[in-house]
Amino acid sequence: MCIGSQSLVRLTPFLFSAAMKEHTSFYEFRKSVLRYATYGNGTASLLAFHGYGQDHSVFSRLSIAFPDHTIYAFDLFFHGESEWRETERALSSSILREFIEDFIRQKNIERFSVLGFSIGARIALAVVPCFAPLLDSVWLLAPHGIKPDYLYKFATQKGPVNRLFRFIVTNPVFFFRLLDFVAYLGVADHRLIRFVRSQMRTVEDRQKVLNTWVVYSGLKYSWPKIIRIMNAGSAQLNIVLGAGDRIISPDSITGKLYKIQKKEILILDCGHEELIGKMIDFRSR
Repeated sequence: MCIGSQSLVRLTPFLFSAAMKEHTSFYEFRKSVLRYATYGNGTASLLAFHGYGQDHSVFSRLSIAFPDHTIYAFDLFFHGESEWRETERALSSSILREFIEDFIRQKNIERFSVLGFSIGARIALAVVPCFAPLLDSVWLLAPHGIKPDYLYKFATQKGPVNRLFRFIVTNPVFFFRLLDFVAYLGVADHRLIRFVRSQMRTVEDRQKVLNTWVVYSGLKYSWPKIIRIMNAGSAQLNIVLGAGDRIISPDSITGKLYKIQKKEILILDCGHEELIGKMIDFRSR
């Protein structure tokens, strides 16, 4: 385990401009469209999936940390310019497999690594059972999807809790009063409460949360099965966590990893939103 407090890495102007250079494209699959950016020109390939409220540009410096890779950084559905048009269904593991198979075939990719941050880690985890023999490494940054998330599970299933969540989208007064009460009791970290408020301000913000949660709720995988697959294969699991992360705390993740044989755990001195930048700085020192 590596634990450290990072400082900003000094980059030469040439290296920095090279890292920022991107080429964006649109990939059409079934009825939907995914926008992605390509960074770097290494011989290895890395597919990257960002977190909620971001887009592909959060990975604009990632090639500094992975100089031997060509990085394909995708906009998640309901983010950036990606569009999910199959409104009658969620993104399933089988659809994801078809998409990855078609994408790597078009790009002539024989092997690849996958990286996911926060909710993007749900996609990375769903890739593992489908493509384990082709994976060089798996990178999970503040991963959503390892520890049980009962609110996510209930809010994305049909039933009364799901209807309550949809009600909150258009009638948020009760929800914000509940947040005020939780803050008053002091039972939740104030930074977490502030983050939740920032993501739920407008009806558009709240609808985006619901749409994002629902579309990725169809990605099914078993953590014990992923452990078995990783241990049987050659890919290493790399977990990157923020010591000050109140969204995905290190304590909630590290206890789930002890059965993984080929792993590296990196804990950086930062919170949730700073984690990608801190990881890039750490790997490029």
